[in-house]
Amino acid sequence: MQDAADAANECGAPVGGVVICAGSNYPSPGIRYAVTSSLTLTLDNPALVAVKATTGQGAVFVSGSSINDIVINALLFQSVQTSGTLSNGIGAVNSGTAGNTIIRMDNGTVTASGSSPFPGALLSSITNATNTGNALITLNGGQASNTGGGQGVSAQNSGMGNATVAMTGGSVSSATGTAMRAIVDNAASSGTASVAISGGTVRTASGTGVLSQSELGSAASL
Repeated sequence: MQDAADAANECGAPVGGVVICAGSNYPSPGIRYAVTSSLTLTLDNPALVAVKATTGQGAVFVSGSSINDIVINALLFQSVQTSGTLSNGIGAVNSGTAGNTIIRMDNGTVTASGSSPFPGALLSSITNATNTGNALITLNGGQASNTGGGQGVSAQNSGMGNATVAMTGGSVSSATGTAMRAIVDNAASSGTASVAISGGTVRTASGTGVLSQSELGSAASL
């Protein structure tokens, strides 16, 4: 589902591990990077629109396979839209043995409408069972919604670290999936899953509102 060979560096080659997306129009398949070192990608144009209409990955998507952090800062943008099956809105995925996946969203609108139950409007995910890093999402503003079958905001750690979602503002919604979740799904991990909400709104039409779950560690929704 996450095809590294499909990455196309739509905002130019990284310089010192940094990419700034300052354009206004990123048509399908959107913005995609596959890296073997650290990368911080920043959305930095209030008129920016990114779209993904095909299966897999996401409209803004960074995949990594090293021991370094993957960071997506959605600071200034208008909208990120995905309608493809198994396609996330904004996704950071690390398959390496270390390194965090971090998403920060301050404004704008992210909408996912694919039919699959798995992807999210925002997805921060660690997939390597031995990875010691953390999957983190901070939502300070804007709107993240999934009108299809998937999640709204999802921090998922299949490694040994933590999964954390922190919300200070904005809104999150889902149609049938979980609106906001943090999950540690490695049976060998004692990592903590936590959701902390100090502002904003979370709602779902017929799914679960907020979920935190860990196989061996603690889980908390505050």
